[in-house]
Amino acid sequence: RWVERYGFRNPHDKERYAMHLRWKIIGEKMGIKDIPESYAETERYLDAFEEKNMVYAESNVIVGNSTTALFLSILPVTLRPFCKPAIYTLCPSRLREAMGFPDPPRLLVLIIDATLKIAAFFERYFMPPRSVPKYRTSRHPVTLSRDALLYPCFNPFNKTYEGGYRIAELG
Repeated sequence: RWVERYGFRNPHDKERYAMHLRWKIIGEKMGIKDIPESYAETERYLDAFEEKNMVYAESNVIVGNSTTALFLSILPVTLRPFCKPAIYTLCPSRLREAMGFPDPPRLLVLIIDATLKIAAFFERYFMPPRSVPKYRTSRHPVTLSRDALLYPCFNPFNKTYEGGYRIAELG
């Protein structure tokens, strides 16, 4: 839904199918039962699930505040109070309510919404397509194996895998 609202283009039906199939396979490998058979069914299931289960709880407040603090930790301390409402703005209203986040100022919602849509417009009409893929997992091309050492290419919390990581060693 984020991509449909702020992406530089809407996903093609084949891309929606691929997204659904990817997560369906992951869910099956995790032993999850009764996974919807299509992207549209998954959306309906998600909406019904959120309506029933995404409710306020004090434990949500703890998780929400900790996650917000983590996001803000990459910013200079002086900017954090100004950016916190932006995080609330990016959360759907049901999520904000469940996490105990305050409603952001309406003007901020309009500014961030417009900024993201302008960025998508700019990317769609003024940015040339990439000529080479952008890898996010390794500094050098590797043959994937259990022993391959990978490095995150974009990691604002860069101390997480400074020495790289091996898939087999991840929890």
